[in-house]
Amino acid sequence: MIAIESGSVWNSGIVHAIWNVVIIGGGLAIGEKMDKYSIMTYVLNSKDFAITGGEFGIESSVISLFGYIIVAGIAFFMIRSRKN
Repeated sequence: MIAIESGSVWNSGIVHAIWNVVIIGGGLAIGEKMDKYSIMTYVLNSKDFAITGGEFGIESSVISLFGYIIVAGIAFFMIRSRKN
């Protein structure tokens, strides 16, 4: 959606790179246990796979899924409103 909105794949690549640095690169860890390699860690007090994302992490949780849907919906309506 970022590429469609901006007209360039570079912008979505930049957003994805920042996401990787923050989440995967040790900037922020959100999960079931403390991550000693991250700068900041938020420990979830739940063992439910739908909330924590299990071994993969918070990126595969239902919470993240709702976030992805909301952002995609906003982008969709922004693009649609510009066409009208």
